Amino acid sequence: MSGEIGLKYWVTGLSVMAEVRHPLNRSLVWNGTAFAAFSTIVLADWRTALVACSEQVLSAPGSENTANYVGDLPSGVPLPCSICFYGTASPLPSDEPIGYQDLGATELVDVGNVVDDASNTNTTFKTNLTGADEKLYLGRVLVMSVSKESRRIDAFDTGTKFITLSSSLSAEPSDGDAFAMVGYIEL
Repeated sequence: MSGEIGLKYWVTGLSVMAEVRHPLNRSLVWNGTAFAAFSTIVLADWRTALVACSEQVLSAPGSENTANYVGDLPSGVPLPCSICFYGTASPLPSDEPIGYQDLGATELVDVGNVVDDASNTNTTFKTNLTGADEKLYLGRVLVMSVSKESRRIDAFDTGTKFITLSSSLSAEPSDGDAFAMVGYIEL
């Protein structure tokens, strides 16, 4: 094995599976021997290449209902790579991940805030981001500071500064709500 992967999560009792992705092109996933275009992999082969993670419940004060889910990175996976964690034993590719981990390279972390706008929803909202190139944000994971919900960024309008997420947050974010964006920039 090449090393350990892991996710600290605030829910215990999950069956967590992890997918290995190429760090710069997340449409390439590990098929057991190499990175391949996700569109060329059948569901059974995709599931076979997933890494099962075991639960280690934390016992420190203040960590109730929190667990580390750990697994072994398959042999042959080149670094850097990205890990996508699913909270079920039989995930579907359309399932929303519960977390991410980037291995073998410095992870990019940027922060921003929600800006009040009548057009804001729980999927699309205005931000204070200043990037002039949408590629600075596409494919990265946005993590809301208060709710800890995470979603992939599917679009960023450089003119209006609106972000569009892969799926809805549980509620529309409020003016000033902080968020972090993690992961690699996709070029």
